[in-house]
Amino acid sequence: MSDQQKAAIRGAILRYLDLVYPQAVTLRLLHGELDLFGFTVLMEDLSFHVAALAEKELVWIMPQTGLRDGVLVRLVKITAKGIDLQNALNRASAESPQSVDRETG
Repeated sequence: MSDQQKAAIRGAILRYLDLVYPQAVTLRLLHGELDLFGFTVLMEDLSFHVAALAEKELVWIMPQTGLRDGVLVRLVKITAKGIDLQNALNRASAESPQSVDRETG
């Protein structure tokens, strides 16, 4: 996967989480929404992208919220830093349609 593809997927993650803020979502829901956005991503790859965004403090992986059908459920939520980045990217794309999601790569 190229850096440009990673940036596009991570940008889509931030856009979706920004849309549903202040709600947190499960990885499963996020996976389905990305598919609707046109990004087909394996669940393992999604976990990787979310972890990378969390390391940059753009999203927060909420502490364990419980088990569902014997499976660990993790919730993800955009942080204030993630919202600020998303707002900056929105402003940049409004000013210059050629801008790229460099910060999320």
